[in-house]
Amino acid sequence: MGNERSVFVFIYNLGSAKEIAFVKMALEGAGIRYYIQGESFYTLMTHLKPWSLKQARLFVEASRAEEAKALLESRLPQGERSEAGPNT
Repeated sequence: MGNERSVFVFIYNLGSAKEIAFVKMALEGAGIRYYIQGESFYTLMTHLKPWSLKQARLFVEASRAEEAKALLESRLPQGERSEAGPNT
């Protein structure tokens, strides 16, 4: 029973360390499981070559994706987030 695997889906690209910190705080506060792909790379590249940034990708548990989007929607700057498209 405790061996069930969760499915995670991509919902946003995150474009700044501030945005990553906010997302972590908001999702952890709501008890929504997530992971951020490329977070370590993003942090490293910010310090080494800030002009060559690659966005970190936010994934959340599929069963709570809509809840996570609603939670973050009004709080993330519109210009800095990129929703998942059909080919992502």
